[in-house]
Amino acid sequence: MTAEQFKNIKDWFESYVDDITPDDETLSALIDLKRVHSAEVAVNCKEIAEDANFSGPDIRTAEALGVLHDAGRFSQIVKFRTFSDSESFNHGEHGYDILVKSDVLSPLSDLDRDRILCGIRYHNSRFVPDDLDPGVLPFVGLIRDADKLDIYRVISETLRNGDYDRYPEITLHIDFDGPVNPAVLDQIRDQKTVSYDNVKSLHDFRIAQFSWLYDLNYEYTYRQMVERGFLAEITESLPDDKDVTDVVRAAQDYIESGGAS
Repeated sequence: MTAEQFKNIKDWFESYVDDITPDDETLSALIDLKRVHSAEVAVNCKEIAEDANFSGPDIRTAEALGVLHDAGRFSQIVKFRTFSDSESFNHGEHGYDILVKSDVLSPLSDLDRDRILCGIRYHNSRFVPDDLDPGVLPFVGLIRDADKLDIYRVISETLRNGDYDRYPEITLHIDFDGPVNPAVLDQIRDQKTVSYDNVKSLHDFRIAQFSWLYDLNYEYTYRQMVERGFLAEITESLPDDKDVTDVVRAAQDYIESGGAS
């Protein structure tokens, strides 16, 4: 991707978000949260790509994917007032449809276009198809890592600042005082990412974040999880319960052993 193509994508995105933002204070605030999230994910994409020694053009493609990855969120917010895909639509698939119908990606090479479209489509999937083009797969893994890194930031700041009362959509309207769902523990014991269908409480939500450690793709992401303090913060927030402690320790051991690498 050229620098000019990257600039055109950023300009298209800003115009798209501006056009869809309604004259509604609550919805506008939620859209602004996602606008900031998109910018932060783009930075994460760039840093992961640089750390992995991507070429200059490929770094720009990765950063553009970060900008566009949540394109489906904005109409989801406007139409359904939620971030819950189960209560609206799959925002990855919807974002894919938006970009397919747009001509903003038409100047790109076929490979770069596929990298961005597949990245948008599968960034939020629990599982990635195993038949993706080898030239596409590194970008799908990259956007999934970059997105998770910033979701950790968003949740951390939301809980620290008490914004879950103001924006319950961010934490999916969970029961903050509820117990740990045994189904959540079963999934993380199997080294699987926790399904949001099983997330009923704040403890479930935090354990689900720990389960993402089993679905990271780049060593840079593991380092950032530790260096940014996310793992320590989540660990400290969990109940003093043997079953919970055991799954947390297993996830920490997985990271210390080098993760999937």
